[in-house]
Amino acid sequence: MPQSKRTLCVSGVNLVDCERIAKQLGCDVEPVNGTGEIRFTHPNVEKSVRVNGRRKDAPRALTTWLNHICRNA
Repeated sequence: MPQSKRTLCVSGVNLVDCERIAKQLGCDVEPVNGTGEIRFTHPNVEKSVRVNGRRKDAPRALTTWLNHICRNA
């Protein structure tokens, strides 16, 4: 019996949760020196996302990017 692909919908989460989810998906999470921003990159996705690391909430661009990775993983 084929296993169905588990779809993870990222919404309504804070930045710490997004970092955890990104690491589980194989993303690199690294601070940008001197700016307070955090850069999220993934080897299979051309575009990276930079977000403000001083805020607690996760921006829509990050959750959309993570959902894109989930769908294409």
